Amino acid sequence: MLFASTAVAQAVNHLNGRFEAKFAILQDRGYSISQVLAQRLSFRLTDSLPANKVYWIRAYLKNSTPALQRYVIGAYPNKNTCLYTYNAKEGTWLGHCANLKNGDRPWLLGKHSYQLAAQSNDTIYLKIDLSGANMVNGNF
Repeated sequence: MLFASTAVAQAVNHLNGRFEAKFAILQDRGYSISQVLAQRLSFRLTDSLPANKVYWIRAYLKNSTPALQRYVIGAYPNKNTCLYTYNAKEGTWLGHCANLKNGDRPWLLGKHSYQLAAQSNDTIYLKIDLSGANMVNGNF
């Protein structure tokens, strides 16, 4: 789980000693996922976010259990997030977005289903847009 604000990002790095994550942050400059993947952009390993409204989070994940693990990845504030994962079978990156426009499925706001194969590593990308209105109030 990742918590993001204009000041601080926090990550749960170990879960029961079997799940590990490292996060790096990049200020968005209008990048698409293709540009993020193709260019050598300066992601920073940090727990502080610079003053910006849109961020890319790159997460290196490790599942050291002997079984497939299912997770729900979330970000807060959660008004507009997109999770990008790699589909190895098809050789493509898939995007799943959750935002305030999910009126028929409000439980998906800022939440993304994700699974990690047994004894494996993965890199995922999460784009977080903090601009505009949100569910709580205009201060976030």
